[in-house]
Amino acid sequence: MSHTDKNKLAEGAEKASWKLALDGVCYEHICQPEGSWLLGSVLPGYGQFLPLDHHPSPEELASLGTRGIWLARESSPAPKLAVMCCGQGSVWPGMGRELYDNFPEARAAMDRLAACSSWDVLGLMDERDVETIGLTRWQQPYLFMLEYAQWSLYLARGLKPDFICGHSLGELIALCLAGVYEPEVGWYIMETRSRHMADLEEKSRRETGMMGVYAGMDVIRELQGMWPDLYVSNYNTPEQSILSGPRDILAEARRWLRKKRIPAVILNITLAFHHPSMRVLRDLDYRRLMSLDMHAPKTPMLSCVTAGLYPDVQSEICRYIMDLDENSVRWVQCVEALWDRHGMRHFLEMGPADTLCGMVEKIRPEALCLSSSLRGHERDLVRKTLARLYSLGHLQKKSLFLAKSLQEKSGFEARIRDGHADVGDIAGRKDAAAGRCGIPKLRELLAKACGKKAEDLHGSMDLRFDLALRSSFFPGLIEEAQKLLGREVAFEDLLQVSTIADLERLFSGDLVEEGEEKTKEPMGRSVHRPFLACCVRKDVQEGESTERFRELPSNPCQRKILPSPSLEVVVVGQDDCLLASMVGSIASWKCSFTLCQGLPETRAVIAGMGGQARETTDSPSLLSGKTDILLLQGTGEDIFSIIRDSDCADGTRIILVEQNPTKEGELKDLWHSAQDSGCSLNAVMLDATADLDSPLVGDMLAATLLQGRAGLYYWKWMESEDDDTVCILPQPLLDDADNSPRVCPESRPLKSRTTPFSVFSTQISQDIFPALSALPQADGKAVTIPLGLHLEAQREAAILASPWLFASGMTDIRVHDLGSVQPGLVREARLEVDTGLWMNHDRVPSRMSHVMTSLRGISSSGRRTPQYETVVESTVIMTGSQMQIPPLWKEYACPAPSSRAVDTSDWYDTRGYANSFRLLEKVWLLDDHLLLATLAPDAILALSGIWAYDNSLFPRGRPSLFEANTACMPGLEAVLQAVTLHFDMDRPSVPCALNPSLMGFVRFGTAAYEPSLNLALRRCWDRDQVVRYDAQVTNAAGQCLVSINHLEYNALADEPEGVDEGCQQRP
Repeated sequence: MSHTDKNKLAEGAEKASWKLALDGVCYEHICQPEGSWLLGSVLPGYGQFLPLDHHPSPEELASLGTRGIWLARESSPAPKLAVMCCGQGSVWPGMGRELYDNFPEARAAMDRLAACSSWDVLGLMDERDVETIGLTRWQQPYLFMLEYAQWSLYLARGLKPDFICGHSLGELIALCLAGVYEPEVGWYIMETRSRHMADLEEKSRRETGMMGVYAGMDVIRELQGMWPDLYVSNYNTPEQSILSGPRDILAEARRWLRKKRIPAVILNITLAFHHPSMRVLRDLDYRRLMSLDMHAPKTPMLSCVTAGLYPDVQSEICRYIMDLDENSVRWVQCVEALWDRHGMRHFLEMGPADTLCGMVEKIRPEALCLSSSLRGHERDLVRKTLARLYSLGHLQKKSLFLAKSLQEKSGFEARIRDGHADVGDIAGRKDAAAGRCGIPKLRELLAKACGKKAEDLHGSMDLRFDLALRSSFFPGLIEEAQKLLGREVAFEDLLQVSTIADLERLFSGDLVEEGEEKTKEPMGRSVHRPFLACCVRKDVQEGESTERFRELPSNPCQRKILPSPSLEVVVVGQDDCLLASMVGSIASWKCSFTLCQGLPETRAVIAGMGGQARETTDSPSLLSGKTDILLLQGTGEDIFSIIRDSDCADGTRIILVEQNPTKEGELKDLWHSAQDSGCSLNAVMLDATADLDSPLVGDMLAATLLQGRAGLYYWKWMESEDDDTVCILPQPLLDDADNSPRVCPESRPLKSRTTPFSVFSTQISQDIFPALSALPQADGKAVTIPLGLHLEAQREAAILASPWLFASGMTDIRVHDLGSVQPGLVREARLEVDTGLWMNHDRVPSRMSHVMTSLRGISSSGRRTPQYETVVESTVIMTGSQMQIPPLWKEYACPAPSSRAVDTSDWYDTRGYANSFRLLEKVWLLDDHLLLATLAPDAILALSGIWAYDNSLFPRGRPSLFEANTACMPGLEAVLQAVTLHFDMDRPSVPCALNPSLMGFVRFGTAAYEPSLNLALRRCWDRDQVVRYDAQVTNAAGQCLVSINHLEYNALADEPEGVDEGCQQRP
């Protein structure tokens, strides 16, 4: 064969239609007369290894794969591909780190999820303790973040799978990848689910467990025949299943299996997952899921329970999700369905290992499986998977070139050249191992020890497998490194080292001085984020302070304008992106907008928030009708003419905003001209570095409108509090005791302004709230603080943090300990509020504000201690408008039972309630564990004094933050009394604690208060050591004031000796 003939394939490479290098992977499309080839390679200079034949054999192609080169003939269409999402079980410290450091799409995906959470999500990648990240509370969010980041990377490269499925928890992740819900919704589901399941694990009495059995179905059926209580939770492979059931039966079954030499392992878990006992989660999950936005899958989705397609209707989607917890995972059937019914031949696993790939290969050995992560080789494996996916025809040319263009514009590829910046900037913290001078010396030492070049080493290399360092050689190497770097490391820390990056972090970070203690930050710690400060310029003389701006405090109780759908807003400007970020919060008021210059992004934001927008070409001065808010952007002459022609006397609020720093002088001139013409104008210079994707810009506009300010202001984007050009206040909110007597902003909060928390305080005593003396008293005349009082304080704190929104309900209320207060003592409480991002809840744009109440401790002598203990946590649902809520049961809204009412006087006497706290007037006990009652109007009005400091229900005639829903908390307290009475007169299966442990959903209605109020209460769950109720309070017209779903009580650990009551006595 001639030289030319021997190199025809190489010549074809030179004539390739295109070639691209991206993220350490080379993609090439090779055109030949006989057909086209797709080549993906992670090996530089791969051309010398290409086969010299037009028709390379499978053996030749396979040998290329061992070198990191994958070559395949282009086929149309490509073989069908299924994406699989892994569930719990396979986690390891640092997973996702290399993904975050080396691939911008993965980094952006993780940052997107981190913005949804108040705790340091990215800090999961810093945690070195595998037991910590293995906990359900942290493992579930961690897996979601990792797999969503992997998916985002593949999606940006043009991956379009034919099917998506998930194993166990992975199904919830797969639903996000399939487009059923947005990542923010998926994160909310994963957060609430992990917290609730962690609560179940904590309360578990370890009555049930799980066991892995490595045997065929004939053995499994034989086991179930001998022990019918055994349940198959997972059909993983034909030769491996997971059994669940009572622990004593599992132990017996394991002994029987060991006698037959069949491997079986008892899993170290506290609950039996995918078991009928998990039905306890069902109703709570259904109400939560139905309140969120869901859509039909964009990519076909397979259920791991039914092995059938996911439905398109939300109610059915939610039912499938709920079935996941209490039914078997039929993975064998899923794989068989994908292969036989849907024609899948390629499988791609999302997750931290190749667990599902191993299962698929045992079910279908001929299947081609690709994984996305491997401990110590995360970056390299992702590159190899990308190269192989391209060679198989699953990645798109257009997407690859777009990703290359975006990286060149952002400069990311220049900063992460070929992935060698393996220890990078995570969550805004520079890892010490990336830049300290001692680290190059360490790499030189490692290179000398393994015989490689120092420049060829990177952080993901495993010390044992990649560098071939023997364990016997390692102690001497560490001793030499300590002498070379002049630093000592602890032997126990070396147990966590597996890669070069691990060793570098050990030698460069977390060093403490002699005599100091090394402290470890707890998982779930607060995250630091930028904030927006409203400032004015200071007059600074030369040589004086460098502070050129001074932050202004605001009064959150002040409302110069009342949020209402009747408001008319006119928007004028050219910067569509800026205006879209400005209108986000006020659009939730559902007011009417007029856009004078198109502005498609602004229109989309308004429509997404439920507002109405129309376009016009007329000048704002020619518009008919009253304008309440005029939002302007720009500094041109046309803007000044609009301001000049506007009628400020009719109460129009005019906001002028500019972000271009070169136009600051023009903005000042415009403001002065408006002042001279007698027009009240609020001119804003927004910081050029402000993140327009953040809701903070829209929040600041809404707060400005409520304040009714007029002046020239600077909205400064603060990355930290250390900017010496701005005088930042410790607390930007003013204390207005007249309008917010119960809750006030902390004057000097302990947390930094860069944390997303607003911190408030309140005080509780029997002198401040005299009605508390009517509650049952324990020894020393201490009374338990009512849950309603805690929740009202949390509601007010959430409103103070976002005064432009209304509190329409609460969800996920967790009660740890209500606390008590004695006569003459004052209990101090601290409330931390974290207001989340916008998301639809019950199809209404909402902000989920997580509120945590902590009580300051009191010693036995009555002195305050410095420690605070968390007592109540909740999520307050904040919306831009108030709405009516439907009653849970229309037939019980106006009770007229024929049976005789229960006399509550004796019961109240037994329980120790004084007359002013006896909220139940008449009570009827009916079948199906149903209680109906009428409420005592005098007691309700008197009890409102706890919240309103008044004998009237709505004491203020002017717009107020807190006047709406005032009857809801007394109504909620009446529900809690009704539950206690129901415990005593219709006892549940187990004795329960007096105070609830969880309230799933509380919704506040807008129904008018009437003297005749009715209460309906039904026990909806009584098993598995849990008792649950649903309840509602309605007026005479049948309109709902408050509804409660899933009021949950836990069984007592041990029934108190000598107590024969349905619930524990109040302390």
